[in-house]
Amino acid sequence: MEGYLREKAGTEWCGKRNKRWRRMWLNSKKEMQDYLENAMKTEKARWKQNLFFWGGTMDLCRRKQSEIKRFKDFIKENEKLATEVIAEVGIEKISERYKREICKIEEEINVLLEKKGEMDIHIFRLSPEEQEFIYLRFEKGFGHDYISMKLHQSRANCFRMQNRILAKLAKSFCGDANREESGKICVQE
Repeated sequence: MEGYLREKAGTEWCGKRNKRWRRMWLNSKKEMQDYLENAMKTEKARWKQNLFFWGGTMDLCRRKQSEIKRFKDFIKENEKLATEVIAEVGIEKISERYKREICKIEEEINVLLEKKGEMDIHIFRLSPEEQEFIYLRFEKGFGHDYISMKLHQSRANCFRMQNRILAKLAKSFCGDANREESGKICVQE
């Protein structure tokens, strides 16, 4: 009761407590950034990032395809405009620029799909249960709670499964890298 009254009265104890919380809150942003930077240095974190990238590849390709479609529609509109206004040379330059951009985006899509294909090969080597976990976690983006309910496992087992999968994938990639070119670093960035 006495502590409660001191808090209500705004005594020195309560003020020190508030200052401490304020200081912790202000430092928490920097601490969180430091933590995230340090976490990304670990191999496990890089593999998680690779898997999240793998899961979002198809969505990214769909967005790039819609961008290409918009560019093609714009080129068609420019061609119609160019037939109406014969003297304009700037329209042709704009159309050429869009065509170059389309080629660049198509190359990016091909690179993304190649990387996804490489990852798919290694994921297909996993057990069906592990593949389902990968699909739910990294492609659909569900949390461990939902996945544990869906796979009828405990939450702790889901974390263990994720660590086991990351280790298998790292070993699989390292094995392939050693077969292709010895001396190469196994961790993909």
